[in-house]
Amino acid sequence: ITSVTWVESIRPALMPTQTATSEGVESIQADRLHNLNITGSGVKVGVLTLGVRPSSPEYADQVAASNAFHAAGIEGEDPTHGTAVTEIVSDTAPDAELYLTSFDSIINYADATSWLRENNVDVIVISAGWQSLPEGGNGYVTEVASNAAADDIVYATAAGNAGQKHWEGKAADTDGDSWIEIHEDEETNALGNGRRYAAGTEVRYTLSWEGPSTQPRDYTLYLLNDEGEVVAESQALGEFGLSLEVLQTTLPADGEYGFAIAGEESQQTLTVFGSDNTSPFEHYTTEGSLIAPATAEGVFAVGAYDVTTGRRTQYS
Repeated sequence: ITSVTWVESIRPALMPTQTATSEGVESIQADRLHNLNITGSGVKVGVLTLGVRPSSPEYADQVAASNAFHAAGIEGEDPTHGTAVTEIVSDTAPDAELYLTSFDSIINYADATSWLRENNVDVIVISAGWQSLPEGGNGYVTEVASNAAADDIVYATAAGNAGQKHWEGKAADTDGDSWIEIHEDEETNALGNGRRYAAGTEVRYTLSWEGPSTQPRDYTLYLLNDEGEVVAESQALGEFGLSLEVLQTTLPADGEYGFAIAGEESQQTLTVFGSDNTSPFEHYTTEGSLIAPATAEGVFAVGAYDVTTGRRTQYS
């Protein structure tokens, strides 16, 4: 592929992740709008999913059209989440026309969005996104969303559920041992805030960094067991022009685990995202945990809240 004259760069596919759904019409007070006869009549709503069931009896009579951009078809690999999201859209806007799509990559996310725009939708809803796209790597994802918003489309997206599985900080190494300090003088960050994990559990991390190009740009994330032994290390994607490392492994034994970052002290800002089962980190950074396209200009980023307290959840 690199020999093709019009290919500028190559990188691995960065897969989107799903985000949780809401608690219903009353909890978000949509029933007040219904009482005012505001029910979505005359409005076209596009729903971007990783898989959806158009025939669901909850909203089938509202579906105006559907189109699959996911390699596995409109239902994707599992339509449960997308169907639940669409049910929420239907519950809150029971008289709206629905345009349903499925996607599984950045490229067909863009294609699906283009299809929705061609159908002149008024609103686009997406409850999925991408973590750890470094150095403006959010660019294409956010550009697609911002372009839709600039075309007078209300673009609503989940803020993400990464608040407690995200860490961010400067590459500080005050003791000069080539291990980055995570919190004060601590150099490790425990998975699940120190809980024990079963052997065979799959975990995934991404490490990215951003800062002056003249600063050191080589960092590695290590997974450690409770004896401080390295059990896995991240793989660099630097050959693809990204300041990004990925660690994906299966835990070899029961026990507690944590991660550490090796590299030189610099002005680089380091960012780590973990898979859902690594939350909460012992030390997490809620600020900056938005995932693309929630970081796009002109979009509405919607966080999760606790219906019992009315306050934002810690993980959002």
